[in-house]
Amino acid sequence: MAGSNNGKLRKSRRKFLTAAGTTGSIFLAGCGGDGGSGDGSSGNGGNGSGSTDGGDGSSGGTLEMNIFSGQLSSDNLEAFHQYVSEWESESGWSVNVTETAQAANVTQTERSRFEAGNPFDVMTVMGVAAFNFAANDYLASLDSFLEDSSISSDDFAETDLIQSILNAEGPFNGTVQVIPMMIGHWGALYYHAGHVEQAGYDPMSPQDYFGSPEGMLNVARDIKEEVGIRPLGFSGADHIHTGLQFYSNAWSRGDLNSTVVDGKPQYTADEFIGAAEMYETMSSENLMPQGTLSNNAINSRNLMIEGQTSMYLVGSWESAIIKEESDIEFGITYVPTLGNASPSGFGGSPTWGIAKSISDERKRQSWSLLEYLMTAERQAKWSGLVPSLSTAWDAYFEGYTDGLDRDVGQVFQDQISNSGWPYLSANVGTLNSITQSAVQNIISGKMSAQKAMEQANQQANQQAIE
Repeated sequence: MAGSNNGKLRKSRRKFLTAAGTTGSIFLAGCGGDGGSGDGSSGNGGNGSGSTDGGDGSSGGTLEMNIFSGQLSSDNLEAFHQYVSEWESESGWSVNVTETAQAANVTQTERSRFEAGNPFDVMTVMGVAAFNFAANDYLASLDSFLEDSSISSDDFAETDLIQSILNAEGPFNGTVQVIPMMIGHWGALYYHAGHVEQAGYDPMSPQDYFGSPEGMLNVARDIKEEVGIRPLGFSGADHIHTGLQFYSNAWSRGDLNSTVVDGKPQYTADEFIGAAEMYETMSSENLMPQGTLSNNAINSRNLMIEGQTSMYLVGSWESAIIKEESDIEFGITYVPTLGNASPSGFGGSPTWGIAKSISDERKRQSWSLLEYLMTAERQAKWSGLVPSLSTAWDAYFEGYTDGLDRDVGQVFQDQISNSGWPYLSANVGTLNSITQSAVQNIISGKMSAQKAMEQANQQANQQAIE
């Protein structure tokens, strides 16, 4: 999931794809992919191994830092390293920056170093890994740093997950151990302007017909009739992406922004049943392309670029990729909503953490480095995804347009502010798998929407959710 503000990426997309190699699109499309040549590389003069400090650690030391680079463009990384260099000059310390491009490798490398007793001092901690690391007592408390810091919790976005992290809920047991780094948001509706126009709709006014789930289905039916394709794209092959698209549609039907509330699974709630029935309709009316259950996020994008589908749900980074890889005209609008519900989506968050086992001075210097990086002005430059600081959004989204040159930055700001998180637990991956299985059973026709959601609820209960 990568991107920067649209204006910047129009200049730098080619540079990023060259730097990332053939896997650049994979990094951008999702939180994974082949690590490529970027994994494990070090910058700022270091070799990425071993922490040193000057004698008692008071000055002149070297911090070891690991950053998830798979969601950062070349311009983002250039800005990041510039700010690290500036901090080095001001602090008298050096920083060995290890860039790790694949999300899974970030967690694996960090866990291995924790277990070996040689952790990075300061690091990107991927979303669910933060729960695991907290449970294993790997991470330092940040409470004392936050008490008197230029980083204010009031400046962060008000998404469910970010506020839970800052309030130290769930696995954090009342102690802040990470701060949000970026927001990996899924949820906006991308549509093929040519197909929409051919079906008799004005592509410049999507709010007139995409405002509700039924409105979206009616447009899809008309496109199927007029264009002769199955227009509704979907990623059915990945347990994360499948769930995120489903959650966006479910959470935009009411006030529910989670799969678990007060320890109880919510799959049989009206929001989930309604979304499940919508997918049942999409499948039974042949509005989804053949092979949907084998599609990942890249397949879904390519199908629309090739004109074989007309719409799909994905995040803010996608606009730059479509512009880079195609000449199609496309629009971006809110997820269709029901009643008075606000358009929602999934709001994940890579985070920053500091190792607990390092010296107090190294912790102070690590926090000082994070403070330097985490100003609104700087984060707007180095953040590959939407900045976790909402105070950085105006700069980040300036000039953010879709393929019709419509300013759509507000679409993402609104949806991110209302985005949810499935479950504040290290067990969230299990629930995503349960969600994927349920949606696959619906799309394949193996189960009705009602039965699939009831089974998902039962399976979730069997996981002894707390």
